Amino acid sequence: MGIGTSIFILALGAILTFAVDVVNTQGSINVHTVGVVLVIVGAAGLVGCLISRARRTRRELFHDGDEPRGSAVQPDEL
Repeated sequence: MGIGTSIFILALGAILTFAVDVVNTQGSINVHTVGVVLVIVGAAGLVGCLISRARRTRRELFHDGDEPRGSAVQPDEL
């Protein structure tokens, strides 16, 4: 799940939770509960995506684990 999908699910859940006013007279699915579940899933997906992106960025910065890419020291100067 990407950042855009997570934000969409989070927004949809917030709309169902706070903006929809439905009277539940038949005992069917509660729209507000579905909204809360979608908010939680969207927030978890967004946090997970941001964490994985931060880890990926850090891994790209250090290719061998000891020197950053693009540093002033070239391998032939060592």
